[in-house]
Amino acid sequence: MVQLQCSVTEKARIGTPFLTITVCGFTATIGQIVILRELLVLFYGNELSTGLIFASWLLWTAMGSGVAGHYGTRMTQSAVLLPTLLAMIALLLPVSVLWIRAARIIWAVPVGETIHPLLMLCISLSGTGLFCLASGVLFGLAWSSLAMTSGRGAGQPLTIYVGEALGAALGGLFFYFILLPRVSILNATLITSLMTLAGASVVLFLQYRRFMTRSGYPVALLAVFGIVAAGLAFSGTIDKSSRRWQWGPNLLAVRDTPFQNLALLAEAGQFSLFANGLLFFSTPDPQTAEYAVHPAMLQHQAPSKVLVIGGGVGGLLGEVLKHEGVVRIDYVEPDPEVIELAEEYLPGSATAALFDRRVHLFHADAGAFVREAESPYDMVIMQLGDPANAEMNRFYTEEFFGRITRLLEPDGIFSFAVTASTGMVGLSEAGLLQSIYSTLRTVFPEVLVI
Repeated sequence: MVQLQCSVTEKARIGTPFLTITVCGFTATIGQIVILRELLVLFYGNELSTGLIFASWLLWTAMGSGVAGHYGTRMTQSAVLLPTLLAMIALLLPVSVLWIRAARIIWAVPVGETIHPLLMLCISLSGTGLFCLASGVLFGLAWSSLAMTSGRGAGQPLTIYVGEALGAALGGLFFYFILLPRVSILNATLITSLMTLAGASVVLFLQYRRFMTRSGYPVALLAVFGIVAAGLAFSGTIDKSSRRWQWGPNLLAVRDTPFQNLALLAEAGQFSLFANGLLFFSTPDPQTAEYAVHPAMLQHQAPSKVLVIGGGVGGLLGEVLKHEGVVRIDYVEPDPEVIELAEEYLPGSATAALFDRRVHLFHADAGAFVREAESPYDMVIMQLGDPANAEMNRFYTEEFFGRITRLLEPDGIFSFAVTASTGMVGLSEAGLLQSIYSTLRTVFPEVLVI
């Protein structure tokens, strides 16, 4: 009987750190996805900001693991340290999201202004700091705890990596297939926090049953449950307020999709849609829509089949349909939520062109559509945004332009616009325009700049 009891106790001591790190991996992965998405909206998703975010994440996590490695022997003697750290992580996840959303107010960053790299680093460090530090400490303590209690050799703590990998895989799948399609980002963090707190309760119950009956810790854990549950109950108000910290009082709607974050603003009868912080289109904006369509369309003698890539509900479709010779328009809009937002909030004039029998809507990645399409077009008009980050840069490469040429008739025309100053051209802008022009000249025999 004594031997059996020891065996069961040993299994409990080994299983508790494994369960703890599995829950931590689950929460940390969802936290990394959410925090990364929130920061990329603030930083417009350029490559430098991505590097700074991951550097901050790794730095704080390494510091936490280092602290646990140095003081692990003494810290693991505490009966409630592992579940306490899980509870802390559960609280810090939604707090970190709200902190990032308040960054524009805290650092006085106007909407649309590019943030200096040094300020990007400060915001990244502050936004990831406490959450990553706590998760790093928890990883190190779980390792130390298992190493001290394992009776089967020094290799036993390697199961910590297995637990974290398992939790990370489950967290990624749960976020993208369960949470993201159904709830807001803030609700996703609060639901994750409740699940983490449930995990902390199970860890405490499994290993410290007698301690639970002799202390006030369960009451404290219950209080944390109450705080997170209250946040979930009032999440609609909190989410709306925190989004206005990001975008100001003119915010109309926000959607987080598998593709991007969409924010719709309305002011003085004009609607502006931002994708990952960058302006996608404004409507009604007849001047922009007319210039995007007619100068190119009038270069062609008789355009009949047109491909529109992005921006259709921003006015491009309506302008293309003004040309009587057009018999078919293939409109590629990768994110279905763009159309749903337009139909829900924009005036009927903005979406009327979608119901024209000549318009055929495709929800597909623009790069994949261009690569797989076979039918030739007289015109290809693209409005996907400026090449300001890795997501957009791929549509301004020699490879992409080469695929466009294969979609055009011998006298076909490809047209797109990038943001440019109306007066003096600065050095950085001149470099961007020169780069795009030079790339076009390697593919197209004739390039006209307006």
